[in-house]
Amino acid sequence: MNLSIDEWSKFKVSDIFEPFINGKGLTEQEIKDNPGQLVAIQSSSENNACMGYIDEQYCREMKYKIVLQPCLTVARSGSAGFVSFQPNGCVVGDSAKALIIRAKDVNTFHYLLNQSRLHPLLRRFRRFGLHRLRCRRKQRNQLNLPCGITHGFFILKFAFSAILSYNDIMICFVIAMAKEAEPIISAVETERDIKICGKRIIIGKLYKKSAGIVVCGVGKVNAAMGAQIAVTEFGATEIINIGVAGGLNNSVRVGEIYGIGKAVQYDFDLAEINGTKIGTLDECQENYLPLAVSEIYPVKNVATGDRFNDSKADFTLLTETLKADIRDMECGAIAQVCMHADVPFSAFKIISDVAGSGSTFEQYKSNLKLCFNTLERELENIVKSSK
Repeated sequence: MNLSIDEWSKFKVSDIFEPFINGKGLTEQEIKDNPGQLVAIQSSSENNACMGYIDEQYCREMKYKIVLQPCLTVARSGSAGFVSFQPNGCVVGDSAKALIIRAKDVNTFHYLLNQSRLHPLLRRFRRFGLHRLRCRRKQRNQLNLPCGITHGFFILKFAFSAILSYNDIMICFVIAMAKEAEPIISAVETERDIKICGKRIIIGKLYKKSAGIVVCGVGKVNAAMGAQIAVTEFGATEIINIGVAGGLNNSVRVGEIYGIGKAVQYDFDLAEINGTKIGTLDECQENYLPLAVSEIYPVKNVATGDRFNDSKADFTLLTETLKADIRDMECGAIAQVCMHADVPFSAFKIISDVAGSGSTFEQYKSNLKLCFNTLERELENIVKSSK
C-alpha cells in the first residue's frame, strides 16, 4: 500500500500520545517472585512484548505504571520500536511505553487496524522515535505526518487522533457504601478485585457487559475521587451512581427507585462572590447539573451535600429554594466530575426515609433491607438501559 504524501499536517506529540514515563525497571526476577495475572511489558518483540504475568497489587506498591484498559505499547526494540496491542491492559517497564486512546466510538477492529498501520509506519518513518519519547519537552515537539493513504482505505489523520485511547465499552458504578454495592458485586463475574487510593475496585462482567465498581465511601470528596478513578484508571464510558437517599416530599415513597434528572450541591454557595444561586459552581451558569436521564423510572431532582440530619433550615433550603425531591451525599459531586470528563452519567436513588415521617436515621435503619431488595430486583433493568 502506497502512502499519499500530497498533504501533510503538523501534530503535537502530546496531542497524539500520552506515553507513560517509568522511573523504575521491571525484572524477570520480580515476575518470578510475584506471579499474578497482569501482563508485564518490556523491551522485546517476542511474545507480543510480554515478559510474563505479575501481581497487580505488588506493582501498585512499587508505583509501577499500570494500565487497566486496552492499550498499545511501544517497546524499545530495534531501530524503530515494536508495537503491541494489550486488550486487558498491562504494566510497563522502563523500556516500554503504554499508549492510551482517547477517541470515542472506536471498536476493537479500529484499534487493531491502527496497530497494524502504526507498526510499519514506525519502521518507515524512523524519525517518529516513539520508543524514545521520555520527557515532557519531547512531547511538545511537532511531527510532520501525511494525512491520507491512497484509495481512501485508511485516513492517517484519524489514526493519530484516535489511535491511542480506545476503551471497550465499560459501565462503571460509583457507590458510596459496601452494603449498597453488595447486590451489584454479587451479580458480577469478577475478574479483578483490588484497591486504588484506598477504594475497593471490582472489574468483571455484569449481564455480559464490561463493568467496574468503585466503592468510594460516603460524601462528596469520596464520590469525586471514585468517579475520577473510574474515568482515569478504567476509561469508563458511562458512570452510574446507585444508592439509598432521603425523600423530601410526598412524590416519592420508601423502597421505590427513581431516576435522577438533575443534581445540585446545596452546600456550595458563591452567592456573595458571583451573585449566583446556591449550588451554582464557579464554572457554571446554572446550579443544577443535568444527568443522562433514563425513563424506566420516574425522574426526580436530587440535592447533594455533606450532611445527614433533620435540620429544619436544610429542609427549607432543599424544598422551597432548590425545589429538590431527594437528598443524598454523592450524586452532585459525581455529576461535576463527569461534566468535566465528558462522560455520560446517570443515577438511581432508592428512598430509605422521607422528611416529616419521623427520625431520618431511624427510618434509614429500618428500611435498608427493603431498599437493597429493590436494588437486587431492578439491577438488570438498570444495566440494560445503559448505553
